Amino acid sequence: MKMQTPILSVLSLTALVGTALAADQVAVPNGCTPLATIHKAMCHTTTMMDCGDRREAWTYNNGEPIVVHVYASDWDMKQFRYADGQALQMTAVPNSGSTMDLAEAVASGSVPETGVFLMSTNIIKDRKYTLDGRIEMPGETVDLNGVSFHKGRIYRTFELKPGAGGLEFEVDVYVAQDRDLIFEASWQRSIFGNNLEVFDQTPHAVYFDGEAGFLAAKPEIGCE
Repeated sequence: MKMQTPILSVLSLTALVGTALAADQVAVPNGCTPLATIHKAMCHTTTMMDCGDRREAWTYNNGEPIVVHVYASDWDMKQFRYADGQALQMTAVPNSGSTMDLAEAVASGSVPETGVFLMSTNIIKDRKYTLDGRIEMPGETVDLNGVSFHKGRIYRTFELKPGAGGLEFEVDVYVAQDRDLIFEASWQRSIFGNNLEVFDQTPHAVYFDGEAGFLAAKPEIGCE
């Protein structure tokens, strides 16, 4: 289909777009309080932030900000965008879908993730996609330097027409209920089941305020 190649090209900018000179420390947006920094494979870190009415996850690669995930205060996904704000962003239409419930996800093993999202890029404005997704938590736990996380998988399909397939994502998700914390890690994407790409962001440590790796823009290991 003609739309596949340009959309895949836009999505592929993750590894190419850099908006700032490489830094040693994450820049905290005004009005936000950093909660934790996760050190990941392939020279990535993700810093989770409490920004009042929302949560933000800023992912850096090799010291540069690349991707921002925005969640409601209850961790319901509200937006995905590249850090420069230009290449691509997907924004949820308010009150169009399900609300994330961490306790329910862990207890039941599966919860839906739905909604209507608007895609905007340099050449596309507010193209409507319907999210057909779910979060599965099979009971696996992972220890990251003394902190226990439930590990699960998010399945997201953004469809122009419901039931027709479209932009497909699978994402590893880690949940620490006692700290009210969730973060996304390794992921893959395809379009209508084709052009599969896999991105390793396996976490190997998590740091909180006062610890040496907190707010690091580069992980301790994994950078050349």
